[in-house]
Amino acid sequence: MSIKFRIFLLFFIFLEFNSLCYGNETAAFYRERGIIEFNNEMYSFALESFTKAVRIDQKDAVSYNYLAQISLHNRNRMQALEYYRTSLNINRDQDEILFKAAELYDYYGNQNDALKMFEEAVELNPENNLALIGAARIYSMQNKIKKSSDLFQKAFDLKISESAPLYNRGKDFIKKNDFENAAEAMNQCIKVNPAHLDAYYDLAQFYRYRGKNIEALKLYDKIKFLQPHLEKPYVQIAYIYYTVRLSSSYLKQIQLAEKNIKKAISINDKNADYWEFLSELYTAMNMYEESKKAGNTAFRLNREQK
Repeated sequence: MSIKFRIFLLFFIFLEFNSLCYGNETAAFYRERGIIEFNNEMYSFALESFTKAVRIDQKDAVSYNYLAQISLHNRNRMQALEYYRTSLNINRDQDEILFKAAELYDYYGNQNDALKMFEEAVELNPENNLALIGAARIYSMQNKIKKSSDLFQKAFDLKISESAPLYNRGKDFIKKNDFENAAEAMNQCIKVNPAHLDAYYDLAQFYRYRGKNIEALKLYDKIKFLQPHLEKPYVQIAYIYYTVRLSSSYLKQIQLAEKNIKKAISINDKNADYWEFLSELYTAMNMYEESKKAGNTAFRLNREQK
């Protein structure tokens, strides 16, 4: 008897047991059946079960949460958000569901509702580090840097005792040039503590050293997403696009480099090196007038800072 067959046999035995306990027309029966189907990736069956559960009991918040997860699996974010909203209308004391709904509001560009739900999740559970990070990100986008940094630091502090040993292990492997173990340790560190930015930076640098520039770009993009007000990731991304041939269209890469260094300049327009870099990019694109202007700005800043 195969393992898969045994799983399904146990599954149907459980359903029969539930049927005897609850009867076939209770929300509890369909909810429990749906959970088993969901856990076994039988999503169409689970959808049917949870739908029956909420038809019987319109206050079944758990089933609405599972319906939201199935919608996300089917890439229907808007429907997922509606299910989460229904669940929260039934029971507001769900910090993880508040966080998930906030992420969807954020995805659709509704920063006000996203921030409200991130903060409500933190109020319910001050140790919800992901909700802290979400709120910090939105404050960063709103240029409320002090508030963003404080929340991000709180998220970092909550998990530092777990992530620090992994980070130190990764650093040791980097020193030994042990790529696979270094990447594994640093990625575990990031998973445990998404606010541990040094892990992103060190792993990205190690990827670049090993010629894995696409992987490095992904890490810098993640930092941009988490803390949009930080200039460093934009500069690093610009430098990779300018110095490393990643695609058949080098002009497209230079344009991406220009976009990112301009973003860094918008954050810190007093850095002469950024203006010099922009001037060099304009020259590469045969935009000589713009190159001259950027170069003149770099020259002026260098003179003022001496």
